[in-house]
Amino acid sequence: MVSPSRQGWCAVAEHPNAALIRRLSDALASGDLQGIEEVLAEDAFVHDPGRGVVAGDYLGREQAADFFAELLEQTAGTYKAEVIDVLANDQRAVLIQRSTARRQHRSLDTRDVLVAEIHDGRIRSIQIYSADEDAENAFWAKVGSPPTRHSELSDVQLDQLGEVLRELGKAKPFSGSEALVAALDAGVVNGAADIGSAIDDLEDAGVLREVTRNPPRWRAADAVD
Repeated sequence: MVSPSRQGWCAVAEHPNAALIRRLSDALASGDLQGIEEVLAEDAFVHDPGRGVVAGDYLGREQAADFFAELLEQTAGTYKAEVIDVLANDQRAVLIQRSTARRQHRSLDTRDVLVAEIHDGRIRSIQIYSADEDAENAFWAKVGSPPTRHSELSDVQLDQLGEVLRELGKAKPFSGSEALVAALDAGVVNGAADIGSAIDDLEDAGVLREVTRNPPRWRAADAVD
């Protein structure tokens, strides 16, 4: 790294936290899982948002390392992360990258931001943000998992969502939830179009983002925890 001086340009050492997150990126690029574990704290935590097979919370060094291993396994080793920029201070590092991969005849090409909290020379937490969450969700979707839009959901899946919506509306009221719950309780909302329309409205508002993170495990209890 270089910076301006009175005489021109001079070399400046990279911040150690920037170097640390680069080590993580390099280890992932080479498939070095041991190298990934070496930069993680024992109580490391990784959160990946979305609804795909890799989305979720990973607690502890082993689970956190497993997250990165899963990126490679799910894409048959095609997952690549090109570093665009790195920012760092004494508490954290931010890695901006271009993520590309192929999986099940799908392609991924998006930008991600990894925000890492660092303590005693090890990464304690990583929060991942995507520039295109819809593209990420489509790419990492579980095999056979239903898409979000109601027009492509089966009647059985709509019934399941109806139950989730009922409990969600009672536990965490949202705009229009009182009318929806009353209709569900009265058995008025039975058709795919009615429930589907509500699903679309809620999805557009972001209400269902957490509910639909793991479609095969949709349960009322999951929705209201």
